Amino acid sequence: MNAPWRTGRSLGRTLYVRKHTTGPSKDDHFVGLMDTPELAGQVVDAVNAIARICEVERELRSSIDPTDHYAARRIREAIGDTDG
Repeated sequence: MNAPWRTGRSLGRTLYVRKHTTGPSKDDHFVGLMDTPELAGQVVDAVNAIARICEVERELRSSIDPTDHYAARRIREAIGDTDG
């Protein structure tokens, strides 16, 4: 998975959502401007970490065998799903 958010290429203070997965593009969507490049980097790192967590959760959910109740329960507990 490529990171869905990135910082700007010049000053590193702007935030963009990637439109393509091949890298920075003029088609990326501008999100905002941060005070410092360090703050922009922290925001991008946090958003991209959440995106990776969500991707893993989707993969785990899709791998649940509905007939294996023990494994399904363990996976739901691991991802914090209490509705299962």
